[in-house]
Amino acid sequence: MRLDGILPDRLREGLTPAERQLLERVAGGEEADFSSPDESQNDPAQGAAWGPERTIRAALLHWLCTDPQAAACVPPKGIRIRGARIQGPLDFEGATLPHRLFLIRCAIPEGILLTDARTRRIDLSGSYTQGLHADGLIVDGALILSGLICTGEVRLEGAHIQGQLSCRGARLENPNGDALRAERSTVEESVFLDGLELNGGLNFQYARLGVIVDDEGSWPQRGRLRIDGLEYEGFAGDRTPMDARRRLEWLRRQLPDFRPQPYDQLAQVFRRMGLEAEAVEVMIAKQEDLIRYGKLSRWSKLTRRVLGITIGHGYRSGRALL
Repeated sequence: MRLDGILPDRLREGLTPAERQLLERVAGGEEADFSSPDESQNDPAQGAAWGPERTIRAALLHWLCTDPQAAACVPPKGIRIRGARIQGPLDFEGATLPHRLFLIRCAIPEGILLTDARTRRIDLSGSYTQGLHADGLIVDGALILSGLICTGEVRLEGAHIQGQLSCRGARLENPNGDALRAERSTVEESVFLDGLELNGGLNFQYARLGVIVDDEGSWPQRGRLRIDGLEYEGFAGDRTPMDARRRLEWLRRQLPDFRPQPYDQLAQVFRRMGLEAEAVEVMIAKQEDLIRYGKLSRWSKLTRRVLGITIGHGYRSGRALL
């Protein structure tokens, strides 16, 4: 069965050359590549200038991804599109996408809505959009945002990702709020944040992650990190800081909003790695930061300072002998 043969009349009218090519390539299990031979013409942030030969209506893509008849014609490789402009907001709210969806270096200027949707794998590598709202999204595979340029909030609040979440080399901008908001989300495998450029806050409050892969350049500015209640299994990666001094610098990006749980979580991870001395350093830093930024009375601060000097807040009791 040909995809163009079951296309609804409302979508058949005004079919663009790109859409015709898309239907043919998808049915054949091939990538629909609309990239220009001139690489300077492939910047998705400039996708507004792309003509009908590279334009796909969001409504047609929605039909292709969600219609049962259309889904039966899509091979297991899924829907793979490169270098296209998606016209209109890409709205999959509450939808089930039975196939993998790859939108590589595509321009999606009117935003992407995946709230309460369910899918297998979504790959937006190198694409451009003005917002990605995916609260409650369930992904049975991976969510790939590597190289994504987003000039609005990326929301993954309450999302559940069974595979990895990759934001490698992404540029997320939301100066007046969270650039990446993933409160109460669950990522069962690794979270890749290395190379991430942020202009806004990074919010992983009460999220549950696997292994974190990051670097110091991916950390948000001081006061723009929200990790209270975050649980994670450990760190990995060649460039990922794994010592107390640098991880405390990461953790202190939440200040001056002092929260004790992130210190406890970091110390727990170091103990799991067999780094007891690093864990002790973190717990001492927790007490020192509590004195500086916590809501304590003067007497309580004075008492804690004395304990810090004499016995290292109870973590270096050998000082008492001196």
